[in-house]
Amino acid sequence: LPPSATKEHLRELFNLTLMSVGTTISNSSLAIYDRILSLNNMTLTELMNRLSPDCLDMISRCVWKGIKTRCESLFQRVFTLQGICCSFNYFGATSNNFPIKIAYQVPKRPYRVTGCGYPTGLSVLLDPMVADYYGTFFSGFGFRLLIHDAYNYPDENAETKMVTSTRESFVRINPESTYATRDIRQMDFRWRNCMFGAERTLDGLRRYSFINCMFMCRMQMTLRRCGCLPAYLAHNGTAKICGILDLNCMIESKREYRVCRLGNIIE
Repeated sequence: LPPSATKEHLRELFNLTLMSVGTTISNSSLAIYDRILSLNNMTLTELMNRLSPDCLDMISRCVWKGIKTRCESLFQRVFTLQGICCSFNYFGATSNNFPIKIAYQVPKRPYRVTGCGYPTGLSVLLDPMVADYYGTFFSGFGFRLLIHDAYNYPDENAETKMVTSTRESFVRINPESTYATRDIRQMDFRWRNCMFGAERTLDGLRRYSFINCMFMCRMQMTLRRCGCLPAYLAHNGTAKICGILDLNCMIESKREYRVCRLGNIIE
């Protein structure tokens, strides 16, 4: 550690890695943080992976369609706008983070239920790891559940549910399907004002959708403003990954995106 860094200061700096912040951080603090990572030959992405809990430590038992199943074959670690999450049934990215030894077992398409009721869905036993808590997004122990389409990037558009500790929780999902007939493909874009999933490709993502398009817009805004991309933004690997010294720029880019998105919604 640098001589000017105390353990308390180090804890505050590490908290910046795991907690989203809405205000800029002093350049002196970022310089100390960057120096610490350099002395330990570590990048910001590597630090996030090491500080984030392992999925198997938090998810101790999994039951899919009434059959006990290995959790590592169902859940993978995924970078999101909220940090690193343990994701089930996510097929939005062109690659996955499952262990190599079981990657061949992962289906090519999303899992689907065969009936109604919780016995035909997914049941998990969760450990909130209370002793490891330092800072949280809400006042309590538990988990934040993001519900989204299997091919959409899990961003702020995802439905959010809170699952608190010491209780059994049930999450009911009412499906809704919107589709377009093939005749619409013959219409000009200017008239139909929408696109089919296979009509445009997005770097790092399997399918085009409005949510994925907005996510790609966010990625391009950040790249233009900061000259780099956060680790949680999927891309084709050609862009520089943002480091500690780019954190303030990422915060400003996130703020700019929210204002722009809100303006588009109001219009």
